[in-house]
This record gives sequence, structure tokens and C-alpha cells, in this order.
Amino acid sequence: MQHQIRGGAPFDPPTIVVGPGRYLLRRGVLLINQKGVRIIGTVEKDAKGKILQKTQLVGRVRVESGASNISLEDMQISNPRGAGIYCTGKNTEVLVKNCKVSGCRGNAIFGEYSTPFL
Repeated sequence: MQHQIRGGAPFDPPTIVVGPGRYLLRRGVLLINQKGVRIIGTVEKDAKGKILQKTQLVGRVRVESGASNISLEDMQISNPRGAGIYCTGKNTEVLVKNCKVSGCRGNAIFGEYSTPFL
């Protein structure tokens, strides 16, 4: 996978820039369980501004365990085996910006939060 990690101070959240192309997620899942992760796809356009290629992730992007300040930007996500983006856990927050989520066997975007019995 072509990518670049950008960051400022040691405590800045990481930004991962993924190059254009089609990427099969290892074991079908990209797990995010830490706060402040930003993943940005790459869009290639021709001289007239028509999109030629965009970053494509194939598999499930799973955000859990209260991970907040998560951002997924400028990519296509598909999962022929289930949900495209799966979010679970109290305080889990995901911003999905300029993404196309389609071709999923389950929900394109699924969110779940359950309160344990006391």
C-alpha cells in the first residue's frame, strides 16, 4: 500500500495519505481504535477536472472503542462481505467526507451503541 504519514508535534494526530489505486484490506478489515486518525485518499484528475482514479478500499473500515476525531476523506469504500464502515462503542465519532460507500453486502455505514446492563 502506498501511503505517507504526516504529523507535526509528537502529540498531533496522524494523517495517512493513501495513493490512488485499489487496495484489498488485510484480512478484510482496517481497525481504528485510537482517537485522532485521519485517512485521506488521493484523487487523480485530467486537465478538464474529470476524475480518472480515486483511492479504493475493499473491505470493512471498523472504528470502535470510543475512537473519536476520526476522519475518512476522498475515497471509495466497498465490502462484498459485509458493512463498508462499521462504528461501535460509546463516544465513537467518524467524519466521512467526500467518500463513496457502495457495493457492500451489508449496510454501507453501520453504527451501533449499546448500554451494558447494570
